[in-house]
Amino acid sequence: TQVSLPLEEGQVVLVGKIDRVDTYKNYIRVVDYKTNAKTFDLPDILVGLNLQMLIYLYAVVKKGNVTDEAKAAGILYMPAKSKIVKESLAMNGLLSSEEEIRFAMEKENQGKYVPKYKDNSPSYIDEEMFELIFSKIESLMTQMGQGVKEGEFAPNPTDGINVNACKYCDYANVCYVSSKKHKKAEKLSKEEIKEILKGGENNGI
Repeated sequence: TQVSLPLEEGQVVLVGKIDRVDTYKNYIRVVDYKTNAKTFDLPDILVGLNLQMLIYLYAVVKKGNVTDEAKAAGILYMPAKSKIVKESLAMNGLLSSEEEIRFAMEKENQGKYVPKYKDNSPSYIDEEMFELIFSKIESLMTQMGQGVKEGEFAPNPTDGINVNACKYCDYANVCYVSSKKHKKAEKLSKEEIKEILKGGENNGI
């Protein structure tokens, strides 16, 4: 899939390959197969992390022309290793809290295949929240594209809730930034995150 957004001059184009797209009526769900367990932490999006799957969802819902008046059903990470699958069949991700969509994904709400629904579950958000996230994605992609165009490449790692930004970097041992204190995503509730997103493009990052 491909997403293009205008810059002050020119445009930024992102291209990626989605593992799987599921549809139910006019709702769309994106699924990614992972060889290792993957956890989605909602606060990470405020600092520009954990966005790949949400960008895929944004691309299909907003730009994909898959179905009329497309809406977001969510994103899911599906474990592919047999050891992980034997331990649990439940996928991890971010899903629509709308009752009909939840029922379509797992009728009994047992948490066997998708996260179990609870009113305060961080795995479920409403339609307004998805739209706010999509607006944030547009803002971030434009900011990053403009930065790259202007030659901004300074290392500026940011840690997620459960991810160290430099953990898998091949150059961490020789990079002066890796030993310094990084910016880190804050542990925030869904309500707090929504209020920050409502504040506009300069909030959160």
